[in-house]
Amino acid sequence: MPAMITKEPWKSVFQFRSFMLASYSKQLLSGIHHRDWETFSSFATSTHFGRLFYAEQTVVNAQGRADR
Repeated sequence: MPAMITKEPWKSVFQFRSFMLASYSKQLLSGIHHRDWETFSSFATSTHFGRLFYAEQTVVNAQGRADR
């Protein structure tokens, strides 16, 4: 029974997280459909910085590895 108690809060957290991601996707698609420059620029900026941070994280994680 205690395992079920610990699972329930996580189900709620992931459910709200999926709602947030779905609403973000709907807003993005709506902005793209209406050719909204602010939507495009914020999406492009966040994508750009996401790529930069991922590349930097990969470089940092590869430090000290022989197969790098």
